[in-house]
Amino acid sequence: MTWFTKTALFSLLLAFSSLCFSSYDEAVENYNKGNYSSAVKTFKKLAKAGDARAQRVLGLLYIDGKRVDHDGEQAFKWLTDASDRDDVLARYFLGVLYSQGFGVRKKHKEAIEWWEYAAEDNHPLAQAQLGLMNFQGKGVRRNYTKAAQWWHKAAEQGVVSAQRFLGLVYLTGKGVKRDDKAARHWLLQAAKQGDVMAQYNLGLMLAYGRGG
Repeated sequence: MTWFTKTALFSLLLAFSSLCFSSYDEAVENYNKGNYSSAVKTFKKLAKAGDARAQRVLGLLYIDGKRVDHDGEQAFKWLTDASDRDDVLARYFLGVLYSQGFGVRKKHKEAIEWWEYAAEDNHPLAQAQLGLMNFQGKGVRRNYTKAAQWWHKAAEQGVVSAQRFLGLVYLTGKGVKRDDKAARHWLLQAAKQGDVMAQYNLGLMLAYGRGG
């Protein structure tokens, strides 16, 4: 997942927010209608008043840099405030900031700590990132077994990259016992979501008669 907030992802974060104050609802509605100036003004007002959702959204806006100035320090500030109010998504994105060095000094260990914090609440993208960090040995000693475990958690929640990686580790036997049927299953799940690499590797498996 790229660190910049994608428009589709941002819309989803707004759309699936929990029941909230009418002013927050109105801000979300204005944003989705393209009334960005009004929406941002309301988000800022709510964020300053201590609304964790608005703080998280404002942090994401500063990462995105389309509706407000691209500002890593402001992104870090508002995401930290939201995290202090137990916002799980904010904790995930704080990990992203540390992993990329945006608004803060790049520190893989700090990124891992934030992702572990989010993963405790079963956040799937945090789990997927922990799998990648353990597999690559970034900020932590390389551990293929832990990588597979984290990817399995994320894959079960539908994270396509985790499904692909899990399929590949079952195919190669890194961190798990080699299992062609399991590899085929997870690559197929990712392929169904349009993952090109999963489709390619699934095609190779079928061509060589692996996985049934």
